Amino acid sequence: RSLSGDSKGQQTVSGFVSYPLYSKPGGILLDNHYTMTQDITTPSIRMNTDVSEAMAGVVASMYAVVAPDYVGYGVTRDQPHPYLCQRQNAINSIDLALVARDIFTSRGIEFTSDALVNAGYSQGGGIALAVHREMELDPALAEQLHFRHTFCGGGPYDTVGTMEWMLGEAADKLELPVLLPLIVRGLLYGMPDYFHGRTFADFFRPEI
Repeated sequence: RSLSGDSKGQQTVSGFVSYPLYSKPGGILLDNHYTMTQDITTPSIRMNTDVSEAMAGVVASMYAVVAPDYVGYGVTRDQPHPYLCQRQNAINSIDLALVARDIFTSRGIEFTSDALVNAGYSQGGGIALAVHREMELDPALAEQLHFRHTFCGGGPYDTVGTMEWMLGEAADKLELPVLLPLIVRGLLYGMPDYFHGRTFADFFRPEI
């Protein structure tokens, strides 16, 4: 079952799947990554056996790890990333979890528990919460994935509030000023119906 796609149909997306070689995994961790601006740092490119920095390193030796790239990275690096378009990114995560289930079954991986734990921090925290919402809206899908828990931290749960904070109180001390254009670019791409033909240039001066 593939959920990813748009009006043009299904879309191929990429990610990273790993599991312990010498022990039975205690479950599956869906690791939704934090904000990334370079393709080289994404899960399928990095090919790291550790989960993201927001997770305890020991988790990778105990769990099977499913780490989506999201659209705009990996095999879709030529496309804009729908930054903060939470449902679109959540669906990418769910798709990879479904594919991972098939991989584990085809390879005969045995689990002590095959419950799915959904987690993320920062951008990933918002996406983890969006994944949780999809599980609540589709109980059959939640049961298919053996979905059990969500752990999310530091996520942009209130997009408008986050933008107002960046432009106001945090304007002079924002550690990652690239977040503002990332938000605008992501929303223009991910929610075109809301912007009625506007482009990136409508929001920023040419020299920026």
